[in-house]
Amino acid sequence: MNSCPLATGSSKKVGPNVFVGFQVSNAAIHEALSEVQEGMVQFDEELKSSLIPAAKFHITLLVARIEEENMKHAIQVVARGVEKIKEELGEKIVNVTFEGMGTFGNKIIFANPGGDLTEIKMMRDIFVNLFAEEDICVPDLRFNPHLTIARIMRGRKNVPQKSYDHFKQHNFGTQQVESIQLLSMTKRETEEGYYFTEAEFELGQDQGKTKIN
Repeated sequence: MNSCPLATGSSKKVGPNVFVGFQVSNAAIHEALSEVQEGMVQFDEELKSSLIPAAKFHITLLVARIEEENMKHAIQVVARGVEKIKEELGEKIVNVTFEGMGTFGNKIIFANPGGDLTEIKMMRDIFVNLFAEEDICVPDLRFNPHLTIARIMRGRKNVPQKSYDHFKQHNFGTQQVESIQLLSMTKRETEEGYYFTEAEFELGQDQGKTKIN
């Protein structure tokens, strides 16, 4: 669907270096999930190194590989996608409520976006189709929306479920999707600890570009 080049000296395709998504900035969600993280560390002090800072909380809609010389074009494509999303939404405000915990193989622990995710999937589909039309590399088309709070990178094998078990049915709060961002996986983070933002577009009908680097 998307043509991705092979990595230098390898038979494997290149990995992603950017992603399209939205920030989870609600302070109440940060506080609630920080409580989960504190409980994990109380269970096992060594889990502290696997925690994701609240400043980086987000939902990924799409990952991509975009070289610097193509970034301006990619930003224009994301802008077109946001305009399509705004047309689909009209005056509707998109809220995502996080309920309960989930895991990918006990190596990634996340809060589940609950309820009807129709609008989130619509946003994702718009970007998938536009990136395909523009031949922008999307190395991984799998989609399972989640808010990561801990990730095992190296060393230990997994995160014990007992460390977060009592939060499995917990409601962590609701985030309004206020903007769509194109974020870098590789560039230096902001002073606040968030991902470097290549571009950000407000979803409000009267709003336009708010940030382009």
